[in-house]
Amino acid sequence: HIEMSEVDGVVFGAGGGVGFECVQHMLSKGQRVRAVVRSPQKYADKFPKDPKLTIAQGDVTNLESVREVIKGAKGVIFAASGTTFWSAASVDFQGAKNVADAATQEQRVVLVSSALVSPKNRLNPIRIILNNFRWSLMDNKFKGECALRDSGKSFTVVRPGHLVNEPSGQHRLITGKQGRSWSTQWPHEMPICWLVLCQGDGKLPGAVSRADVAAVCVAAITATAADKITFELGADKSQGAAQGPIADIFSGLKQGVYQ
Repeated sequence: HIEMSEVDGVVFGAGGGVGFECVQHMLSKGQRVRAVVRSPQKYADKFPKDPKLTIAQGDVTNLESVREVIKGAKGVIFAASGTTFWSAASVDFQGAKNVADAATQEQRVVLVSSALVSPKNRLNPIRIILNNFRWSLMDNKFKGECALRDSGKSFTVVRPGHLVNEPSGQHRLITGKQGRSWSTQWPHEMPICWLVLCQGDGKLPGAVSRADVAAVCVAAITATAADKITFELGADKSQGAAQGPIADIFSGLKQGVYQ
């Protein structure tokens, strides 16, 4: 049993692309973050040295481990995904379910899923490829989403399109059925970034940088309007940009819409 201090967020899958960006983004905002990885020694040199950062050992496939490591956290970001061929059922589904089961009513759980995850898209060639890349990857991601939505806990499900490595704010972002779009200027380090949110998993949104996905996930922990919503997230480089606080991107999204 380890004594867990108060933190603004816990990030599962912190060693992965989006998870690592979530850690970086929280630190850039002066937030206290607990980065959860299976083997901390493997990541000793990856994470920045920061007094607000704690690296914790944890395993999403183990409910007790999850329960222990999220203690004292205001919110939880689940950015973990199975890394071996057969691992999607234990990580993407059961891991997400464990976090949903372990979370308190006060903790917002932000789940990083994928566009095209809904069963209605099962004949989409991209979904078929991804579903076979790891055994039933998309099916298990969707089951993980459903476990979280059915848990009665506070949640946000973020479904990015194709993930790319670009600095945050280099382009504009998309999410929304009507193709409505918001743009946002984050304080401190970021130029204007365009956000559009869509719902219903109808089509694959444009590619989006991992850093932008992370910024949206971190905002979702505290944004009132992000509670109990599921949306797709992509980028549209053709749009111009206006300005507004990042939490505004969630306004107008509806609860209960996910396929």
